[in-house]
Amino acid sequence: IPLPIDSVWNALVQHRHPFDILLKDVQVVEDLDDLHIMYSMVSAQTCLLKQARDFCFVRLARVEHNKRVIAMESVSHVLCPAKADARRGLISASGWCVEPHYSDGIQQTQLTFLCRMSLGLDVPEQTLNFLCRRQTFSIAHLQEHLLADTYAILNSNGPKS
Repeated sequence: IPLPIDSVWNALVQHRHPFDILLKDVQVVEDLDDLHIMYSMVSAQTCLLKQARDFCFVRLARVEHNKRVIAMESVSHVLCPAKADARRGLISASGWCVEPHYSDGIQQTQLTFLCRMSLGLDVPEQTLNFLCRRQTFSIAHLQEHLLADTYAILNSNGPKS
């Protein structure tokens, strides 16, 4: 991503990801210093079929030297019961790795995204294919969002009255 590492990292450590159109709800259930128990709901609609999945997971964000990592994995938590209007999905060994990358002396960001989850057995093939394609393009959607924000900031003339 052709932006400094801090810009990318700040977008990822937010609990709300405006670049992810499938994400319908996200909440911090419990804050344990650098660990967060999180709840999220994603919903995809293909043709006339709408599929919602919710997740309860632990999320850790760490900075070690120049490498920054967000790791996630599903957990059970008393304050995070499954919702009636969604099927509980499971996240395993997932997260983001954010590292600086230099090209012609300009800092950019190298980003790695790993997503391994189980959505349950009753996911129609069409919906599963849509979700897989969407996850594959997560980095591209993040980049598009960040570059649009940067472009808007650079081209704004300040608040309008």
